[in-house]
Amino acid sequence: MASLRGPEGNATLWLAGGEEVGGGTRRDVWYSDDAGATWQLDSGSAPWLDRAGHAMVRYRGQLFLAAGRTSAFMNVDLAQPILRDVWKSADGRVWEQVLDEAPFDGREDFGMAVHAASDRLVIVGGQGQIARMADVWVSPQN
Repeated sequence: MASLRGPEGNATLWLAGGEEVGGGTRRDVWYSDDAGATWQLDSGSAPWLDRAGHAMVRYRGQLFLAAGRTSAFMNVDLAQPILRDVWKSADGRVWEQVLDEAPFDGREDFGMAVHAASDRLVIVGGQGQIARMADVWVSPQN
């Protein structure tokens, strides 16, 4: 979940994807413009693969969503494929793929934050396809 300010300065909370009871993953997008008191479905089928264990933050006035695990069928060798894609949205409704395969290994249940001093995204650790990760990735400077 992340917060995004609209042109009028009002904050909207955005919630994307997640895990269903029974282990399936979702690709829905919900929003709340009243600090979480009520929620409305914006989309039941975002353009990215369904996922859980991903991260989403506000960065440079946009939402950035990265990685996670999907229950979508992708490869017979992987029961639950681990993703390494990155998406962004200026409004929570229209999503654009930034990277299909980021330079970091696919992961779920990791940390992602904005490092304010350097104005860069930071990804820390997580669970990979086989083992826990203890790495740190920083987005390029622009």
